Amino acid sequence: TMLSRADVMTRSVLLMIGLAAVGLIVFGLAAEYVEAADAAMQPSPEASDGERPWLLRIGAIVLTAGVLGLFIRRGWWRLPGSTVPRWLMRQPEVGFGLFAAMLLVPMLTVGGFLGVVGPGDDAESPLRFRTIATGLGAAGHVLVLIGLAVIWRRLGRPTWSGREAMSRGRAAVVGVVAVVGVYPVLHIVSELSIFAHRLIVGETPDAIAHETLALLATGDMTGWWLAMVGLVIIAAPLFEEIMYRGGLQSAIRGFGLPGWPAVLLTSAIFTLMHLHVADVHALPTLFTLSVAMGWMYERTGRLTAPIVMHIAFNAANVALALTIPEEQAVAAMVW
Repeated sequence: TMLSRADVMTRSVLLMIGLAAVGLIVFGLAAEYVEAADAAMQPSPEASDGERPWLLRIGAIVLTAGVLGLFIRRGWWRLPGSTVPRWLMRQPEVGFGLFAAMLLVPMLTVGGFLGVVGPGDDAESPLRFRTIATGLGAAGHVLVLIGLAVIWRRLGRPTWSGREAMSRGRAAVVGVVAVVGVYPVLHIVSELSIFAHRLIVGETPDAIAHETLALLATGDMTGWWLAMVGLVIIAAPLFEEIMYRGGLQSAIRGFGLPGWPAVLLTSAIFTLMHLHVADVHALPTLFTLSVAMGWMYERTGRLTAPIVMHIAFNAANVALALTIPEEQAVAAMVW
C-alpha cells in the first residue's frame, strides 16, 4: 500500500530520532571509554560504584534499536480515531476542570496540614512527615473523584469512549508488554541525561533522582515506610493517570488538537509538575515515560494501560532504590 506524505515524513522523523539517539549513545560510550583509559593510567584508590555495567548498556542499545524498529515497521506510531469521551468532545472544559481540581484540592489539604503542624517536624521524622502529606494529597484526589461521581449520578453517567475501546483486561496486558518494551528506551534516555549532566556540570549526579525514593532507601521498614510504598506504587499512578491522561489529555483532544501534539503537550506539563521532587537530569526520562503512557492511552482507549505502566515503573524504581548504598541515598536527599 502507498503511504501518504504525512506517513513518510513521520517515519523519517522517527528514524532520524532513533539514529541520533544511537549516535549520541555511541559518542557517549566512546567518550567514557577514553576517560576510563586515561584514568587507568593514573593511580586511583578505587573504582566508582556508580558506573553501570557495560553489558547492560550494550543490551539497552540493542533492545532500544529493536523497539524503535518495530515501532516504525509495524506502524505503531499511528494514532487511531479519537479516544476522547463523547461528552468531553462537546464539553472539553470538564476535563480541564477535573485536572485543575485534582491539582488544587490536594494542595489545599496538604497546605492545611502544613499550616497546622508546621514544617519543623520534617527534620525529626521526614519519612513520616512525607507519608502523611502524601496521604492527605491522595485523600484530596479521592474527594475530587467522589464529587465527580456525584455529578455523574445526577446528570446521568456519560458514555466514556469516543470509539470502541479495548477491553480492560486486554489493555492491562498490553500495558505490561508496553512497559517492558519501553524500559530499555528509558534506560538509554537516562544514560544520555547522566552523560549530559557530567558534560555540563562536571560531576556525576546523585544515584537517586527523586526525594521520596531517597527517603525510602534510607528509612526503616516501619508502618510509615510500608504506607509510603503503597502510595508511591498504587495511589500515585492511579490518580496521576486519571488527572493527566483522563482529564488533561482528553480535554486537549476535545479542543481539536491531534493525537501526538496532545500527547507531547500533556507530557511536557506532567514533567514540569515533577520539578519540585525530581532532579533535572531525571526529567527527560519522566517525559519519555509520559509520552509512552499517553501513546498507550490513545492506542487502547483505556486508562488501564497507562496506569499499569505507571505502577510497573514506580515499583521498579522503588526496588532499584533499595539496592543503592545508604551513603549514596543520603547524599541524594534534599533537606
